Amino acid sequence: LLKWDFIPEWEGCIEFGVSVFHAYGHQWTCQLWYHPHKSEKWGLSDGEGCERFWSQLKRLIPGLQVTGYHRRLFILDIQAEHITKSKLVTVGQWLKDQVNTVRRWIAEGEEVLHEQSVHSLLKQFKDQRAFQSKPVVRQSKNSGAALIDHILALQNTEASLKEQLKELSAELEGLVQNSDTWALQDEINDSVAQTRHSLARHRDHIEKAMKGHEHGIQATIRAYECLCKDMMMMRGKDGVAKDAYILPEITNSVYKLDVDEDTWLAQSTEGLAQFPGGVVPAWLLDASVRVGIRVAQEVVNCKEELKCCAAEHSNLHQWVETEYLAMQFVLNHSTDRLHWFFNIVSMWQKDLDGVPFEGSGGSISTFLPEIPPPIPGMDTWDHAKDEEGCGRSDANIMSKS
Repeated sequence: LLKWDFIPEWEGCIEFGVSVFHAYGHQWTCQLWYHPHKSEKWGLSDGEGCERFWSQLKRLIPGLQVTGYHRRLFILDIQAEHITKSKLVTVGQWLKDQVNTVRRWIAEGEEVLHEQSVHSLLKQFKDQRAFQSKPVVRQSKNSGAALIDHILALQNTEASLKEQLKELSAELEGLVQNSDTWALQDEINDSVAQTRHSLARHRDHIEKAMKGHEHGIQATIRAYECLCKDMMMMRGKDGVAKDAYILPEITNSVYKLDVDEDTWLAQSTEGLAQFPGGVVPAWLLDASVRVGIRVAQEVVNCKEELKCCAAEHSNLHQWVETEYLAMQFVLNHSTDRLHWFFNIVSMWQKDLDGVPFEGSGGSISTFLPEIPPPIPGMDTWDHAKDEEGCGRSDANIMSKS
């Protein structure tokens, strides 16, 4: 679409659709570019709304399999309209809750970031995305020099980590001497125990839900692990580099499919010599930067979500105004038409007085209610002028309908 400027009017819709269908865990390099939470355009959209809408439509599948094309579209339109009407009642409360939640998340995220810059963290993510999505490095004649650069980079990293270890050891020694540290540790242990209990319950629920597909998943995992072992044995043989990237094992992390799981970063632990200058970037080396990147993306997405909520609020105002004007028009038109009808009936009663009538039921006035008074300012039927061709014609009346 961007290259050929194809159907530009649908570009935003297609881009959103592609992002929504990338909201589940799969190929990491693909999610780096298309996951809605990795983009600054879609706020907090994660495809859950589309999933719920689909769950409300899938019940129609058995019946619609034996219907025609146009009837199928008609039923889908009716069901979509019903779903929309059922959600209109609570859309205001949902919008308010969403805004309050987003504001709370922004405050919590900014508190976590503290002095870290959102701009610098997002730049780190762009560097990470550029590195992890680039083509796989092929075998080259300079592999020896690259290996030396790799060793030098590891030595620099080792020296840096030793300095950090000294600083942390000194800080730890001071904390141990503080009596309040032990009480804080007890609180942390209690919190960790509660969190583990909650996670265990969620894990049991997920495992029960996946039990029906466990055999197929385990067979796929075993085949994957065998391929990883085969690739490991091929290192350094038949032209394959000794430090060639090998896919990580997923036996213990197969159910951790969230886009921000560290499992996706496993591919970055190899090939450190590929970094410019042999310096390991902060997004890979520093855990606080990795956490900061996630929080910064969440803060940016929350701010974009506030804009989306403001736009939805404006849409609600526009919808209310449009619906009110439409109902007011229908009401005025119906009242005008009703008085026009009774004016005709009143003239017929006068004109048909004394004219023979075949059938039962009596005159017109016997089955019609009382004629309501005319609307102030409404045109009335001038019978005398109508005989001269100057009265209110039916064509003029119908032109108002």
